[in-house]
Amino acid sequence: MNLAKNPTGFNQNMSLLLQDPDPKTVYFIINDHDNDGNDISWLWDVDFEWLAQEKDLVVYAGGHRMNDLQVRLKYAGISAQLVKNVTEAVKLTQALPQERKLYVLTNYSALAPAQRELHALSSQE
Repeated sequence: MNLAKNPTGFNQNMSLLLQDPDPKTVYFIINDHDNDGNDISWLWDVDFEWLAQEKDLVVYAGGHRMNDLQVRLKYAGISAQLVKNVTEAVKLTQALPQERKLYVLTNYSALAPAQRELHALSSQE
């Protein structure tokens, strides 16, 4: 799980996860609260196209602006399933035929709720 508040942050996080040679799932969560900045046009400056070359990539889009994010990802050549929360993303990832890591990249206001969900899920195991 990582925080990415702007295009540079997202690009750095994606660069790191692309170093992992294993199949992966990425859950992007984008909100537009005041502390995030209400203008999310910066999503068009993120180099999501880097991910489009990944083999066996699964992508989920979430947050208040999940539909906008899904459209941006579509233009990058990535099909993203809309997902309500981290719990759903984890369950969907576990149901995939091949074991894989789930990367969660959020903007500011989505970070704490996602962390709480991950903590609650890990304490259930």
